[in-house]
Amino acid sequence: MTHNECLFCNIYNGKEPAHVIYKDEDVVIFKDLYPASENHFLLVPKTHILNAKHLTKEHIPLVENLVKHAQRIVLEYNGDICDARFGFHWPPFNSISHLHLHAIFPASAMSFIKKIIFKEGTFWFVNVSKTDNYYYYYLILIRIAFIILFFFFFSLSMSYTG
Repeated sequence: MTHNECLFCNIYNGKEPAHVIYKDEDVVIFKDLYPASENHFLLVPKTHILNAKHLTKEHIPLVENLVKHAQRIVLEYNGDICDARFGFHWPPFNSISHLHLHAIFPASAMSFIKKIIFKEGTFWFVNVSKTDNYYYYYLILIRIAFIILFFFFFSLSMSYTG
């Protein structure tokens, strides 16, 4: 897929319709078409990064910027930061191949199914800290590395015929 074919690149560039609530030189924020709660926004960086798996330590400022915008949106919409959920779906569980942060609130109002889809601490939904803690982002990267190692060793054990 080229960047010209990417839905989120096209939304950022104004070539696809979306309910955009904020846009600057680094990020576009719009309402999710299939909200998990009363408020569900997607925060998409202008930089085309395929998904959370492709994040590196060099992307920490980018992720931090997305989180700050997400926190601001929650407060602007009179939400409660403590009842908000911020995170990325981990491939292959992401629907669009362009990094996007989900900002969902109130998280307590999500349906049972949505609570599973956006469950923090799972291998399919990587949550980000609600604070400005740099160490937390490193922990995410370490956790991701363990997940990759787990699947690597699992696939090796499945291919071993003894």
